[in-house]
Amino acid sequence: MQIARISIALAVAFAATSVMGAQKATTTKTAAAPTQAAPAMSGQQWLDRMGDFTQNGSAFKDPRTFNQWFGAMTDPSIMYTGIPFMMEPGNMIRTTSSMMQPSAVSNYMGFMDPGMYGRWMGAMMDPNFYMQNAFSMADPSKMMRWAMMPMDPRMMQAGMTMMDPNAYFKWMMAPADPRVWGLMFAPANPQLYGSMAGAMMPQGNFSGPWQTFMYPKHPVVNLSPAAPVTSPINVMDPSTWGNMMGMFNGFMPSGGMQMPSSLPFFGSGKNPYLQPAPALQKGATSKLSLSGDALFKSGKASIKDLTAEGKASLDALAADIKAAGAIETIRVIGHADKMGKSSYNMKLSQARASAVASYLKKHGVKAGKIITAGKGDTEPVVNCDENQPKAELISCLQPNRRVEVEVTVAK
Repeated sequence: MQIARISIALAVAFAATSVMGAQKATTTKTAAAPTQAAPAMSGQQWLDRMGDFTQNGSAFKDPRTFNQWFGAMTDPSIMYTGIPFMMEPGNMIRTTSSMMQPSAVSNYMGFMDPGMYGRWMGAMMDPNFYMQNAFSMADPSKMMRWAMMPMDPRMMQAGMTMMDPNAYFKWMMAPADPRVWGLMFAPANPQLYGSMAGAMMPQGNFSGPWQTFMYPKHPVVNLSPAAPVTSPINVMDPSTWGNMMGMFNGFMPSGGMQMPSSLPFFGSGKNPYLQPAPALQKGATSKLSLSGDALFKSGKASIKDLTAEGKASLDALAADIKAAGAIETIRVIGHADKMGKSSYNMKLSQARASAVASYLKKHGVKAGKIITAGKGDTEPVVNCDENQPKAELISCLQPNRRVEVEVTVAK
């Protein structure tokens, strides 16, 4: 009996030790998780992200990303890329337009995630978090590069950019850029504030007029491309100012003020940065990329799942195609991002391509041959850090979710 009691006691002690060991291992793994390094990004990539309000702030949402951001910001290479970046007014235009995107609101809603604060609490109690930042600052090779920076040819080239008169001339001409005029008029459009409010609400809760006014992903201002300001702009040409006044058309609610486009002074009356479709020329092939997020409801792929914005885009495309005359071929190719299984992504991309082709046929588009295909996630246009929070990853992968339409017009 005594031996049996001793055996039971030893068994209980061994089990308790095993449980405590497992708990300790779990605790250690949880504490160490925040210090795992995220995939590296170049200084230029960090500048692009920091200047885009639909993506920035990621360094403060996750300690792992903060470590990498801190390493990039304390490296002298940030100076070589930062000076030309700040000297280009086109980058400032893009930053300003990104502030007016509904996705910018969604991005900053991420700071309301309780899990973010939990990750930071874990990092604050992890010595490795501080050690990584300290080692990044005390890296001898980095310190040597800072010491040699004045003699680095890249720094000299960046300094020459600051002395280039053309750089300042571009800033003087920036107010004549149509993108700037579009941004000036955007705050007068109440739909701007409606779309931002819609980004804070659960999707699928909109119907009737509210779906148009507060659609979560409806951008009143398109996210400007990171294109430089072209100079010189002929300010003496009346059509230049007419096109700028035509910017007003793209930023007012339906039924709002419309500038006449038939008068010579008002030029085309169109905002070139809101016209994604290239001109369809005879004997040439034109390619248009449509955002999958704008075309379809999330995860959907049929005609009945097209959004109001998606139908409007396809209606405009159908009108352009019919106006171009005889069409030889139309290729509609669907693409998906890497989230989810590859087999599902392939089916989704194929279904979306078929839905777009069917919609165009239904609205009178005729061609000698209409080809549909799905590429799934095999042809991404951007690559993103898969370790970042899910909401940021979805936003980063947005360009990959698209439908490309290639139209070949007969000679």
